[in-house]
Amino acid sequence: MVTLEAANPFPMQKRQGKDLKTLRWLQEHINTYVLFVLLSLIIFIIPIFDPHASGWLRQVILVAIYLLVVLNIPRYWRFALGIALIAFAVKWTGGLWDWPALSALADLFSLLLFAYGVWGLIRNIVLEEQVKLEVILAAISGYLLLGLFFAVIVGVCVRNDPGAFEFQEGTPSQADISYFTIVTLSTLGYGDITPQTPVARSLAMFIAVGGQMYMAVVIALLVGKAGRSEWEVDGE
Repeated sequence: MVTLEAANPFPMQKRQGKDLKTLRWLQEHINTYVLFVLLSLIIFIIPIFDPHASGWLRQVILVAIYLLVVLNIPRYWRFALGIALIAFAVKWTGGLWDWPALSALADLFSLLLFAYGVWGLIRNIVLEEQVKLEVILAAISGYLLLGLFFAVIVGVCVRNDPGAFEFQEGTPSQADISYFTIVTLSTLGYGDITPQTPVARSLAMFIAVGGQMYMAVVIALLVGKAGRSEWEVDGE
């Protein structure tokens, strides 16, 4: 009598291959567009509204971003999903009972996920053969994710030392922190929010250099792929 295992000696490998194909399909057809929209909402749109009224919406979008980041690297998606769920649970619990230790742990998990997401988007850009809309959106999403990554670090710095940055309106909101991070990341430097301590100044320089390094790497990749595609078309 032939058992199922004998008829199919590699059931685990085939199931994993099917999972990877499913996740790859989601990544190619849904993930890139939805991630771009959610990042645009949380960085550009939600800060317009009252932070107390829109705080719950920001948390919901943040959880969705966590899950979409998980889909960027199908090979390790189970491990990344565990980190995403733990980050959300710890962040929610820490905010509910105002436990600084849990908030710090949630920030650590968020940093891991955002760094994971930036790396995954750059990896996807490298693997794509042509510069198309999905590749451009992935490049922009990676830049915005990098902004969220640095915003978490700035938030930790502000919580530990309220005088590290000078904000015009006193106690800063999450929108103020995101605004400072994106402005510094792009090296605009309006000067309405300024670092006051050596740690804050070093962090501002790190953010500015990180933004320029990302742009240099991604633009080099896009230009190289565009030039290669044009050469292949001309070669035909």
